[in-house]
Amino acid sequence: MLVLENVSEEAENDLYRELYAGLPVPMPDLDGEPWRPPYGTVAGRENGALAGWTVFFAEEPGSSTSVLQWLLLDRERQRITDGHNTTHPGTPAEIEILSALAAESAVLARKAGYAQLRWGQAEPGFAEGIATALGAQPFNDDEGYRFYRLYL
Repeated sequence: MLVLENVSEEAENDLYRELYAGLPVPMPDLDGEPWRPPYGTVAGRENGALAGWTVFFAEEPGSSTSVLQWLLLDRERQRITDGHNTTHPGTPAEIEILSALAAESAVLARKAGYAQLRWGQAEPGFAEGIATALGAQPFNDDEGYRFYRLYL
């Protein structure tokens, strides 16, 4: 069973420590550019083990649109180890995890004052699977890239 948790800003580094634990590369410095506020992080755990997390943040300062990004622990560990994104399509179990994380992020984004949540395509099947699960609408930007929008 997936257990969701709203992660504080202070605890975000703990997620990265879990991600990098046991990998053959050191954890990078996380003191880079902060997320555009307001933002939030939702983590999911199965049987106590970190499965992944989502982050939502302002598309632009003052925007009513929030951008959603996600990370699945096993895939990200593989990406870090291999040096490139995985290319196999998302499994139903992975999409179920991400959909639950995205749904909770949507609730928090609405509470933070956003009118919509937007995400783009990443590895095959994830963006579309989340969109189907949450009832989001596809759209193409001015450059023809496919995105998904969930009105909050």
